Amino acid sequence: MRAYSIFVCNVDNDNSVEILSSCFSLSRFSYFERNYIKEIFKFIVRSITPKLKPGIQEIITHDEFTVFSYKWNDGLSIFMICDSDFPTRIAFSSIFEAYIHIRDQNQQEIFSTEENKKMYKAINTILNKYKPLISDAIIESQIKIDKAREAINVSLKSFLDRGENLDELIQKSNDLSESSKKLFKMSKKTKRPCCSLQ
Repeated sequence: MRAYSIFVCNVDNDNSVEILSSCFSLSRFSYFERNYIKEIFKFIVRSITPKLKPGIQEIITHDEFTVFSYKWNDGLSIFMICDSDFPTRIAFSSIFEAYIHIRDQNQQEIFSTEENKKMYKAINTILNKYKPLISDAIIESQIKIDKAREAINVSLKSFLDRGENLDELIQKSNDLSESSKKLFKMSKKTKRPCCSLQ
C-alpha cells in the first residue's frame, strides 16, 4: 500500500488548470520510469480537475493507480495518487489534512511562490507519512476482516462444491429459526437471494 503523489490544483474561471504544488514518491519505479510516471500523473490531474464537482469525493482508477480527489467551493482541488490497495479513508483524511494546512497558511485565492514552497513542504510531509503505508489499528482490523471474509467465502464455496446440498443443510440446521428457513425457501422460489456473499 503506497502513496505516490499529491497534487494541489486551482481552476480558473476559464477552466484552465494551474498546478500549484505537487510532490512525488516514486522510489518503487526504476529511474527511467519516473519521468514517464510523473507525466502520466500530471496528465490525469489536468484532465480530471475541470470535471470535478465541489464537495464530492471522487475515486478514479487508471491502470494500477487509484486517484483520490476532492474539490472545494473555493476552486482548490487536491489529488492523492496511490496504488490500488491504498485505503480510501486514509487517502481522503490526508487530502483534508493538506487542505486545512494550506488554508491555515493562505486564505486568498492567489498563491505566491513563497506560499507554494510552504505548500510543497506540507504535502510532502503528508505523502511521506504513507510511503509505504504504516498500518494503524483501523487498517489492521480492516485487513483482518477482509482476510476472514475471504477465507469464509472460499471455505463455504469449496464446502458446497463438494456435492453438499444447501437445501438439505438448511433443513437440518438447528441454528436457523423457522422464519429464516421460510425466507430461504421463498427467496429460492422467486430466484432472488435473501443474502449474498461478498
